[in-house]
Parts: sequence; structure tokens; C-alpha cells
Amino acid sequence: EIGSSQEEGSFGCLDDGTPVIYQTNGIARTEEPLLNRSIRCNRTGAPGHYMETKMLVARPHDTTGLPVGLARAKTLKTRKDLEKNLFYSFTSCWQIYACSANVGQLGEDDSGERILVRRSIRDFKQHHFHDFPVAKHLADLLDRENQVLVTEHSFEAERDIDKDLFDYHCYTLRSWQTYECEGKPPESDVGRKLIEAARNGMVS
Repeated sequence: EIGSSQEEGSFGCLDDGTPVIYQTNGIARTEEPLLNRSIRCNRTGAPGHYMETKMLVARPHDTTGLPVGLARAKTLKTRKDLEKNLFYSFTSCWQIYACSANVGQLGEDDSGERILVRRSIRDFKQHHFHDFPVAKHLADLLDRENQVLVTEHSFEAERDIDKDLFDYHCYTLRSWQTYECEGKPPESDVGRKLIEAARNGMVS
């Protein structure tokens, strides 16, 4: 049963039922849906979808007497614990359109390479540990993720057509094993395989 604070592993639930992920670096984080609705492009009328998710990232501010690693993260068991020890928070916004406009319809410079997915971050706030530049690192991470999205879903006429066929890689994480401190997961660990695939640009 997911959610028991006594269980081994990184997945759990706060006292109000909100799913939480505990990390070995002492962080607890939640992703809570705020808005999910159908939209239409105001230029072409193309159908789309809009989503907003509130991201809360917490880390114990006072670590006196607390264990290290995953155990430290798991000391944040309630909504009150999380809000009292916030590291940073933001709202993630996604717009996804199924645009079918003809080339040139959106303007003189419209070559057909349109933005079908638009993402943005708003209401970012760093609450603690201000010596660490969270905003810069978060922006770098999102830029890399965006580049993977663009690369994986781009068509270039100059390249071999076989290389431009969309190549979808699907990985399912069915188990979760944590390794404390300096322990490095074996090559067979599914989490390690997933991370290596992401680093190599095989997943987006």
C-alpha cells in the first residue's frame, strides 16, 4: 500500500492524502494538479489542452539530530511539515495544441515548424537555503528538457527520412529501490537504466 510512512522506498502520502516523493538527498516533493481543461488556439481554432500543476519542494530547515539521506526526507510526514520546511515552489503550466494550419497561415514567417507544446513556469519562489541558486538550475533543467522535446519531435528535410520518423521509447518503472549515501545501484537496477536513458536523450 502506497502511503505508509513506515514502508521502505521513496513513495508515500502526506496526512491529507497528497502523494509525496522522498529523495535520498533529504528532499520531499509533491506535484498537485490545479487545472486541467480543453482549449482552442485563438489563431486557427485548433483544439488543445491546458494543464497547471503546483510543485512543492521541501527540505528540513533544522537538521539537528536528524538522520541523513532518505530517512531525513521522511521526517516530513504532514502537510504542515512540508509547508514549514519549503525549499522552493512553482506552478508548471502546459499548453498542447493539435495545430493543422497550412504553411504560411500563421504569418509570413510561418514555415510549418510551429510550437505544438508550450510550457511555462510561474509563481516561482525560493523559501530557504538562499545560498543555492535554485532558479538558475531549474531554468537550465527546463531548457534541456525542452531541447529534448524539440529534437525528438522535429522534422528536417535535409536529413535521411528514416532518421526523422518519430522514435518513441517507453520505459515503465515497476519497482523502486533506494541506495543510501554513497551506495551506487547495480547496472541492472531499473531506476539507473531509466536515468541513463534520459541522460543519453533516449526519453523525453
